[in-house]
Amino acid sequence: MKRMTWEEILVHPFVKGHVLISKSTVCNPLTRPLSANTLQAKEQQRKDSVKNKHFKSNSSKSSEPNDLSHMSDHKKSSASKNSKTSQNSSNFEAGLNEKLNFIEDNHPIETDEWIVFFAKEVIDGDMTSLTQPSQTNIIVSPLRNSNANSKVLSFVARLLSIPFVVKGTSEDTLFQIKKVYLEVKLVPNLVYSSKLLLRGYREDTPFGASPSPVNSPVPSKECYRALSELTEEDFQALEYMFLLVSHLVHLDDRFLIQFCDAIVVLTQKKRVRIVCDVIAVLTHVLRKCPENSEIIEKILFNGSNNSEEKQINFVDLLRHSSLLLKERACYFLLFIGKKLPENTVGMIWSNDIRETLEALMYDSIDTVRNAAEVTVIELKSKEYYLKS
Repeated sequence: MKRMTWEEILVHPFVKGHVLISKSTVCNPLTRPLSANTLQAKEQQRKDSVKNKHFKSNSSKSSEPNDLSHMSDHKKSSASKNSKTSQNSSNFEAGLNEKLNFIEDNHPIETDEWIVFFAKEVIDGDMTSLTQPSQTNIIVSPLRNSNANSKVLSFVARLLSIPFVVKGTSEDTLFQIKKVYLEVKLVPNLVYSSKLLLRGYREDTPFGASPSPVNSPVPSKECYRALSELTEEDFQALEYMFLLVSHLVHLDDRFLIQFCDAIVVLTQKKRVRIVCDVIAVLTHVLRKCPENSEIIEKILFNGSNNSEEKQINFVDLLRHSSLLLKERACYFLLFIGKKLPENTVGMIWSNDIRETLEALMYDSIDTVRNAAEVTVIELKSKEYYLKS
């Protein structure tokens, strides 16, 4: 295609007659010459630009030693941080104990005076002190004392349970008491108190000496009393404490989170009520905080993945004479099956468990029958269900 010249364009049929051509020549330059002031300003701008470039170059050179010094300081700081890592790791447990108020007190305790004080408070039913953190902390303090006997612990748990059993307690009062219980870490202290109650001695403790605090840097090995060594008052104290723990973790998820942080594996099964309450708490952990399911696994296998070391005999729980225990055992199995990995559940599953669950579907008690039916329907689809 040939390019057209201006002359050809002017005579083209589409343009011819539509363009006005002037005979005179008008000077319309595309640019204008700069004035003297403009030229002077432009020259000054050029000089400033050169000066700035020179200054930046010198600044860059002079900053190199500082940069090297900074890098050296950074390396020293990193080395310092690395050296502190092991120290921080070793202090983590002590810090967690302090955060959860797990600072053991092994000073002698005036048992009789405490019992008189608690008995009066329980009889009066006065809840004013429970709305004040400082007063409540005093009431909770025996839970951290390794010398507090089971009778004192029973009174502590009963006194702290008053707001939830006395009729007519206002919502504002209950709200304030719940807030205080969270602040003083009541649930962790109750769980920790049960540990102290069951603890017998430490191998590093000289004869006749008080046991070292739990946050002591001295390594020690704790030993716990056998079931046969526990008294009636010991079991009574455990019942009161875990009944309160069970109520609190169902009352507010924050109590449940505190429980997960502070849980201590208890395998005492002699008292049915204790087992019922502990199973209720563990089931609630799976329901509301499945991210803490590792805690349940540790309890099921006592910290080991060996199925031979499982600590809970579900068949005995499901065949127990207590209707409440059978019902809660069903729901515990239900949420274990829903929240834990199938291979983990398969390690505790057996034909005896399956057959017992299916038999409970025909139990004469509605609550037990319904719990078993829901559990069987949920677990039937799992690979381990028909495990031989």
